Amino acid sequence: MNTIITLQEGTVGIAGRAFYECNNLMSITIPNSVTSIGGHAFYGCSSLASITIGKSVTSIGSYAFYGCIALATITIPNSVTCIAEYAFYGCSSLTSITIPNSVTNIHEYAFRGCSSLTSITIPNSVTSIGGSAFYQCSSLANITIPNSVTSISDYAFWGCSSLTSITIGNSVTSIGYFAFYGCTSLTSITIPNSVTSIGNGVFSGCTSLTSITIGNSVTSIGDSAFENCYSLTSIIIPNSVTTIGSSAFYGCSSLSSISIPNSVTSIGNFAFYGCSSLTSITIPNSVTYIGERAFSRCDQILTVTSEITEPFGCAGRFSQNTYRNGTLYIPAGTKELYVRFDGWREFLKIVEMDDSGELLYLTLQDGAHGKMRLAVKRGENYTFKIEPEEGWKVNSVTYNDVNMTGLLNSENQMTTPAITGNAVLSVVYEQTGSGVRQLELDALKVFSLSGGRAQIEGAPAGMQVLVYTLDGALVSKCTTASTPTTLQLPEENIYLIKVGAKTLKVSVR
Repeated sequence: MNTIITLQEGTVGIAGRAFYECNNLMSITIPNSVTSIGGHAFYGCSSLASITIGKSVTSIGSYAFYGCIALATITIPNSVTCIAEYAFYGCSSLTSITIPNSVTNIHEYAFRGCSSLTSITIPNSVTSIGGSAFYQCSSLANITIPNSVTSISDYAFWGCSSLTSITIGNSVTSIGYFAFYGCTSLTSITIPNSVTSIGNGVFSGCTSLTSITIGNSVTSIGDSAFENCYSLTSIIIPNSVTTIGSSAFYGCSSLSSISIPNSVTSIGNFAFYGCSSLTSITIPNSVTYIGERAFSRCDQILTVTSEITEPFGCAGRFSQNTYRNGTLYIPAGTKELYVRFDGWREFLKIVEMDDSGELLYLTLQDGAHGKMRLAVKRGENYTFKIEPEEGWKVNSVTYNDVNMTGLLNSENQMTTPAITGNAVLSVVYEQTGSGVRQLELDALKVFSLSGGRAQIEGAPAGMQVLVYTLDGALVSKCTTASTPTTLQLPEENIYLIKVGAKTLKVSVR
């Protein structure tokens, strides 16, 4: 039997547990004489769909509306100054709520599990957002955090999977651990200059995040801060940062460029593990520690520039492909020092840089029109734009045999990494609508070699090669050479090897 209650005027408070688990209570009107709603007052009132709160209530106690799963809307009067912990926890039918300007604090777990909540307005009076305050509010699409807020606590927006945008006010100084963990719809974010640290796991699992701007007051990037943000393509770390935490960019497989500033002294364990699109990295002289496997599974890194003048041991920090096929550039006169230490002497090719400003040559190779050599200075970047002839389009762009087609912008323009040695930039074209040189791939063959290797024969040079496991995970990518192309694969397994538009399966033993 559903119950409707109207409290008499003159009632001054609702005691704790007053209507605890009154499952038949459907509606209640609280008069203006009431000044407080006690803890657990309406806890577990699963049929409560409507409530009117009088204009004199100043506090809503902890667990006050915990588990009121039928409550769809509620108006909090301007008299309320505090929303206590767990106040609306699990109100899964609550779709919207307006927090009045009188509220200064939103305590921990206040709206946790309000899975139907699509919008909420946080007024300028609020100074802090408690831990897990909006945890698993999976329908919340956007939110603006006003300038009055100085801290966002741990897990505040954990699992808000519909959150596409968030504006963080310029007064926020700290973002707690895992604050935006698993916000899988969030595409971009700007961290204001007021923030001094990015906590552990803050944006971990934000799988749609493509870009982020970090304010110039941040001094540390916490452990797992951007772990598995596999849509993130680039990031600029400001000069204020001194430490990059363990697994900070673990699994950011689309991250194609990153600049480590001279302020950084420590790069944590697994910091860039699995960043399979990175092609080059520069380690500044300020770095005194590189953690275990910091650049492991970054198989496309073929240019490592270390500006460190006093090297130290760092065994196993790079992938085997980088050690075998990459080039380590080091300061002039330091090779004797570098080869003393594990982690550096494993590089098969070590080149000392000099300060002479000598000219290097960037060879521009065009599949249709020959090649040209461009004189450049060491350390410079080269920006170019491709303009295919009518009826043609770009098939692939490689820089020192590393496929960089994905870095072209919408106008077919891109910038090379810093040029530290003679380099080759190659462009391959295809006719519009012709497919990816399919006729040339009819003779394509893939063989299994010993030692976990595979060999590609019959493919023209310059074609993109993608290697997948049977469950669709990308494990390697490169471009074909003019001679048979040999691939070193992570382990003995069955792989799908895609060359251009043709895919073959091979068992590697």
